[in-house]
Amino acid sequence: MKKIRRIFLLGLAPLLLWACKGDITGLFPEAGGKMGELVLVVNEEDLKSEWVDTLQAYFTRPMPVLPQDEPYWKLYTISPSSFQNLYRVHRNILIISINPKQTEAAYAVEKDGYATGQLVVTLAAKDKASVLAYFKQVREEIETMFRKKDMEKLVREYDKIVNREAQNKMKAVTGLRLSIPDGFFGVRDTTGFVYYSHEATRQAKTDRESYPAKIQRGIWVASGPYLSADVFKPAVALHMRDSITALYIPSSKEGSFMMTEPRVPSDTAIVNFNGQRALIQHGLWRMKDEFKGGPYVNILTYDPQNARWVMIDGFVYAPQFDKRDYMLQVESIVRMARP
Repeated sequence: MKKIRRIFLLGLAPLLLWACKGDITGLFPEAGGKMGELVLVVNEEDLKSEWVDTLQAYFTRPMPVLPQDEPYWKLYTISPSSFQNLYRVHRNILIISINPKQTEAAYAVEKDGYATGQLVVTLAAKDKASVLAYFKQVREEIETMFRKKDMEKLVREYDKIVNREAQNKMKAVTGLRLSIPDGFFGVRDTTGFVYYSHEATRQAKTDRESYPAKIQRGIWVASGPYLSADVFKPAVALHMRDSITALYIPSSKEGSFMMTEPRVPSDTAIVNFNGQRALIQHGLWRMKDEFKGGPYVNILTYDPQNARWVMIDGFVYAPQFDKRDYMLQVESIVRMARP
């Protein structure tokens, strides 16, 4: 397999010229922008070109298994002349540099380039075709860096207002520290299972009126004895999830409980989670025999110290609203769980 190049050979000079415009003086600012936002910097003449459309299409593709289409990233595509002021101190920046002298495509990563808490990735290639070919090789790797940086920043903010009770209870079950902020309250706490929820209202609007609508974010963890690697099979893991939620997350309607929506295939991957093999699944949940549901993210991993499986789950209920931002919040808590 061809090794991906991460060190620039050439092509950085134009970027340095961009950086000379409107230099920030005085205090080094804190990176701005919201979670899930990305600034893409390309040459002025390329702003409306097809090859830039290809980059934009990748970053704005729909997130999997949400009830409605919502993009992975809110993307701002700008030219070098606009790369100053608020854009320049944005938290996530991808710069594309085209230089005929750049014999091999490469990318460079700079942390805190123009602001603290910022990640700047500069991708350089000799021509547009080379940009597209190389971007296809490294796009997932680059996107993962931006996503991880976003999650780390959010978790640092949550750590400032962490719910210590929730953190301690979940660590007892998982052996991991979850950054659950104040506002989450305990719903269930029993042997091998802990569930915390956050509920709020937000004004929903129609053409005729505005009314308060409910939003819920839930985080639960469970554990049990590890008997076989079969638990990492997606179908087995989903069955485990359904068994847990049927037992511990009932609805207010008699006989109803949380279950995985079987008509929508889950999005599944094997990942490294704190040095251990883990299965991560994104899917939809619903309450049995009710018109109520939403998206979830679930991680199943192994705790070798205690020879047990550990399941960490985050879900969202927000029927009147877009759910991407709420899912990014609960996924940050779940994926950033640490020993």
